Amino acid sequence: MPRDRQSQTLRYTQNIQTFLAIINLDCTVKEGVRLWLSVAVMKIFVTLFDLLLDIVPRLF
Repeated sequence: MPRDRQSQTLRYTQNIQTFLAIINLDCTVKEGVRLWLSVAVMKIFVTLFDLLLDIVPRLF
């Protein structure tokens, strides 16, 4: 294999590896955001439930 062909193949391989790393990072970020949002929503529901437990005994 000629030298320039070898370096071209190496560049293609590096580009593919970089692209796959970016995709992997993107998936990790998406999963992190999804986890953060689910925790935030859960905290909102827990706070609302706690407020409900405080208000209901005062009504009766």
